[in-house]
Amino acid sequence: MTTSATDTADTRRALERAQRRAGRERRAREAAEALFESRVRELCALNRRLAELTARLEERVAERTRESAVERERALALAEHDPLTGLANRARYLRVLGDAVRAARDEGRRAVLMLVDVDAFREVNDTFGHEAGDAFLRLFADRLVAAAGEDGFVARLGGDEFAVLYPERADPAAASAAALHAEICQPLAHNGIVLEVSCSAGVACLTADTDDTATLQRDADIALRAAKAAGRRQCVAIDAAMREAVVLRQRLESELAAAIAEGQIRAWFQPIVDLGSRRCIGAEALARWHHPEFGVLEPAVFIPLMEKQGLADALFRAVLRDACVALRPLAARGALRHLSVNVSPSQFRFGTLGADVLAILEETGFPPQVLVLEITEAVLLLELSHTRDTLVQLCAQGARVALDDFGTGYSNLAYLRSLPVHCVKLDKSLTAGVEDDPRAGRLIRAFVQMAGTLELELVAEGVEAAAQAEWLAAAGCVLQQGYHFERPLPAERLEAVFGRDGT
Repeated sequence: MTTSATDTADTRRALERAQRRAGRERRAREAAEALFESRVRELCALNRRLAELTARLEERVAERTRESAVERERALALAEHDPLTGLANRARYLRVLGDAVRAARDEGRRAVLMLVDVDAFREVNDTFGHEAGDAFLRLFADRLVAAAGEDGFVARLGGDEFAVLYPERADPAAASAAALHAEICQPLAHNGIVLEVSCSAGVACLTADTDDTATLQRDADIALRAAKAAGRRQCVAIDAAMREAVVLRQRLESELAAAIAEGQIRAWFQPIVDLGSRRCIGAEALARWHHPEFGVLEPAVFIPLMEKQGLADALFRAVLRDACVALRPLAARGALRHLSVNVSPSQFRFGTLGADVLAILEETGFPPQVLVLEITEAVLLLELSHTRDTLVQLCAQGARVALDDFGTGYSNLAYLRSLPVHCVKLDKSLTAGVEDDPRAGRLIRAFVQMAGTLELELVAEGVEAAAQAEWLAAAGCVLQQGYHFERPLPAERLEAVFGRDGT
């Protein structure tokens, strides 16, 4: 083979190899492009799926956000509304009250608050059942909202307690509250039953002196308590005298224990006169607080505070000791045969009354046979055997027991059988006007006869007129006390009363 032929064959083989290589590269490229295209299609499909999932997720997030907002609104509604009546509850009331007071104060406007308590609501539940009671509250709430009008904010504070707030009220608060009170105190009908509606209301108005939430709330509370004290179906607006009374009560409450310990509470005495001999033969010891700033205070001012603070024993010991020391000279010479001291029912609960009395009698040297312990039928609400044991212990030493306020309760005769009673004191409600009332007269004569039969001493309280005194004496009730003879007086003035004509 020639050289040229050889070159041609080599060239042809080289070309064939190049062609085969190019074919392999083309097929590899095509395979790679096909694979790439396949992967791209898969990626696009995945992207579309991801986009769909993202859209669904965003939709679900939006839906859950809406649901959360609804649930939050529902939770807020439940947190600020009473579930029974649908009214605002105490939490929302306090927030709205604070906002209203701040706005009224900053803008120089008036805000009026009226607190309402349903009178004797328990009677509705007890008589008709709790279902009727709940229906009553719902009906009452609806009526209160209607009566309050569009500018009134109504809330249920709990139980049968409601509030009506007027953030801005130009007309007189007392007059508008009285009109609203009259409107809501009307009968309600439920399932064929007519339910009487009676409620007490206290009204307070934002003023220059009461320019904060706490003061406005306090004033309305004070007025509401005054309305309750005045009886059912009352609407009372706060005034300066009520505020002063509360301030005084709080101050006296804080000072009472120290006043007893320091001897500020002393015994005063109301004489007991024997119309047979026309002479004073005894006295009832009555507590008087000699306050360094307010002067002599009557028991009605501080006795409720005493009971509230559990100071009955301390006050009793102070009065008894003071009375025994002051009247021991009269007792020693035989002029005093009857010193009455009131005993609170709460003193029988702790078992120290007997020991306290005997210790004071020994300490002061006062004769036990002159001492008369006055009890009321409220002691029957206690454990009677313990009460009897205490009184028997004292009577064994010579002291006597008087049944006070006789005729005002329902179980008085039970005392005469179950307790060692030596004396009965006829309440002034029985003796008032007896000289002009035939039925009252017959009742008094019956008591005189009963006392004689049972060998009980009888004392008429509340004698205020000469004709009354003479009638009682003629009927057989010769022992008497009252303003006709003498008002309560301090020990230094009592001496002159003994030996004086008792008429």
